[in-house]
Amino acid sequence: MTIVNRRRAGADLFELIHHSDRGVRYLGVRHADCLAGNQIVATVGSKGDSHDNALAESFNGLYKWE
Repeated sequence: MTIVNRRRAGADLFELIHHSDRGVRYLGVRHADCLAGNQIVATVGSKGDSHDNALAESFNGLYKWE
């Protein structure tokens, strides 16, 4: 969705970074090929480290509270 939305808005994908947990859908070959084909850098949090996503979860919690 990000790729389509950014292109529709006229924005480029330059230096776009996709950070995810180690979920199966994010580690699949098709997903990696899609990111690589659009020159998007993929990063994955370290295994067993719940603090990798702490800032995003904190923000989401505040957003949902509002």
